[in-house]
Amino acid sequence: MITAVVIPAALDQPLQCVEIDPHDFSAYQGVTGGNMQAHELRYPAMTLYSNTVSTTPINIRAMLILWVHNRELAYRTMIAGQALLTGNDQGADSDVPEEIVELIFKSQRYKVEVKRKVEGLAYEELPFVYAAGVYHLSQSNARR
Repeated sequence: MITAVVIPAALDQPLQCVEIDPHDFSAYQGVTGGNMQAHELRYPAMTLYSNTVSTTPINIRAMLILWVHNRELAYRTMIAGQALLTGNDQGADSDVPEEIVELIFKSQRYKVEVKRKVEGLAYEELPFVYAAGVYHLSQSNARR
């Protein structure tokens, strides 16, 4: 069993830490609702599973996590429906990294720092942190 994070599409539903069997494909499908796509995330290494044919609402939290942790997919990949986040140990699913668990479930305030002469911005909600991160990443890409 590994520790994973379920990311509901509805913003009023909390993220959940769950135990899941990394070899039980049907358990993953039970979370994502069917046809799955695996998205590779970096820094730290993780995998985000989503439903490839979902017609349910956009999952803004999962999408922002994807965009921040895999810049090549930013603004190109949409996530809909419930998603599942796992750690990734050289291609095998593993526990979500502890720093991500702490960030999601234990932090009360967040601060986004950028490498410019702008002071960091403080947020109380994790989706806003990721949205600010995506915005600043897009700005740094635009200057290249």
